[in-house]
Amino acid sequence: MIDDDGLEPDPQDGYGPPFNAVSDTGVRVLAQPCATCIFRANSVIDRDRVDALVRRACASDSAIICHSTLGLPEQAVCRGFFVRHARDTAPLRLAVALDRLDEIPPPATS
Repeated sequence: MIDDDGLEPDPQDGYGPPFNAVSDTGVRVLAQPCATCIFRANSVIDRDRVDALVRRACASDSAIICHSTLGLPEQAVCRGFFVRHARDTAPLRLAVALDRLDEIPPPATS
């Protein structure tokens, strides 16, 4: 089966509860890229896959959640996505305009 973006679906993209990067003070965004950010030049994620994820997030007026925050009680928007695409989605534009960003440090790596 091929996704709308023309790529095979990633088994890790399974449907589950929605991610939540919203806090009482605004939208949680990593203050710096995590150590394995998909937007780093040395990322193990194929550039075409990253581009497809960006297209999907922007088309749905959403964001890419940092993979290093998945499974934590509170997720955060990927810093790499935010730096490159905050103007491309209404929720992030609004959070910036209203100064409602909650910048948090990346999770510690083990």
